[in-house]
Amino acid sequence: MRQGLLYGPFIPVYGIGAVVYEILVPKMKNGIQVFFYTMILGGITEYVCSYLQEVLFGTISWDYHWVFINFNGRTSILHAFYWGIAGVLFYKIIHPWFNKIMDKEITSRSILITDMVVVFIVMDVLVSWFALMRQSERVLDIPPQTVVDRFLDEYYPDEKIDKIYTNKITTARSVL
Repeated sequence: MRQGLLYGPFIPVYGIGAVVYEILVPKMKNGIQVFFYTMILGGITEYVCSYLQEVLFGTISWDYHWVFINFNGRTSILHAFYWGIAGVLFYKIIHPWFNKIMDKEITSRSILITDMVVVFIVMDVLVSWFALMRQSERVLDIPPQTVVDRFLDEYYPDEKIDKIYTNKITTARSVL
């Protein structure tokens, strides 16, 4: 199973793509327009996320150099096509379902559940971020300098991170 964070089945690039779709794509009725618009936006999102991951962590989670018409191996026409299909599905299925939920009365229970999910995801992102940053430091032979570094070394050693991020390739590029 592919993971983008240490805990849960979350892959941030897909969540970022959905947010980009929701914010930037006009509410079009024509499925062909939605397809092409989300194809381009999804490809750009995937490219930017891949670039930022390599620059920030010195790692690569996907490499599409093998695909015909790829863009620096970060995305390709084929994967942009998949983003376009995902965009159409998003607007035909997920977006209407989401709007129905948003039209319902907001209860204290729904607020509590939402708050709990948001806190969990934010904590997951932060722990994942710090663990990957610390792994980048370990690759550069930087010893732990703080209590947090020692905690991360003990609970998130390279073996554990490499087992979770099975597609991750470490590169020489990093801002550290």
